[in-house]
Amino acid sequence: MIDNEGILSRPAPDCPLCGSAGALLYQNLRDPLFGSPGVWSLRRCDSPDCASGWIDPLPLPESLGRLYETYHTHGEQRGDNSPLPPIPFAPRFPRTKRLLAALLPRWRHLFQTELHHFAGMTPGTLLDVGCGSGGFLREAVGAGWKAVGIDFDAEAIAEASRVEGAEVHVMDVFDARLDDRRFEGILLDNVIEHLPDLPRVVTRLAMLLAPGGRLVMITPNFQAAGHATFGADWRGLETPRHLCLFTAQSLARLVRENGLPDARAFCVRGPHDLDFMSKASSDIARTRGHAPPSFDLAALKQSVSRSFFTGKTIGEFLILVANKAR
Repeated sequence: MIDNEGILSRPAPDCPLCGSAGALLYQNLRDPLFGSPGVWSLRRCDSPDCASGWIDPLPLPESLGRLYETYHTHGEQRGDNSPLPPIPFAPRFPRTKRLLAALLPRWRHLFQTELHHFAGMTPGTLLDVGCGSGGFLREAVGAGWKAVGIDFDAEAIAEASRVEGAEVHVMDVFDARLDDRRFEGILLDNVIEHLPDLPRVVTRLAMLLAPGGRLVMITPNFQAAGHATFGADWRGLETPRHLCLFTAQSLARLVRENGLPDARAFCVRGPHDLDFMSKASSDIARTRGHAPPSFDLAALKQSVSRSFFTGKTIGEFLILVANKAR
């Protein structure tokens, strides 16, 4: 047990996803965004088939609340310390994307991006885990879904309760009130990286998913071009609230091994994410008292755009889509 400035934690030398040893990547990190207590390291898994990142020491579940006492979880965006941006709701070239999805069924998941990758499904009941103030709930209801939102933040749920047609609760996925419910869609948008005991979480999500249902996760990509550029100052790390940082391989394997074998992780978000990430990461560097790296943003965007056609996952965010068998 470690008392990390009031945050009870435990040493975490090994990968929480695959159990491999982890090499120290960054040390002596403090929260540059919200000033939560603690000094942290970040490790990277030695296994090339995983290569995930995680913080060391790892906060105990009962201490996690301390990391959110000043966290602007679901409010208006406030510059550097705003929440990570959601996937845009308005798709670019929707007719073209629908045509490509029909012509290329093997790669359909890359084109059916509307409604957070629930496009093309018959609307049923959708669970938004970490729904915040209800932005996606409103979109889902408008698209014909029965939307249910859950969040630990009572203030956010109070705001989400104003979404007409949505059902909202202050709870987590293990709440017994969900035991007998099943959902045709489950979304975790910038949520999974905040959660401990990941195999248990995914097993629970697989149980809550109805036969033929779909799980979608969106999370920062540990192998992103932005991380390679900014290192410890990359906004996607968000130490210490992001307990685990995923690669496409590790995220897909986590879901496949815990109840949903038909899962794939990929990058489809456009290079516009780099605008947000580069500004926020540069601001973090300045907050820490050093100059941001010099780089060509336009060239970096071109590299990310080209990666879409090569299958290389260097976008700022990963998207996981998992379908449950009927």
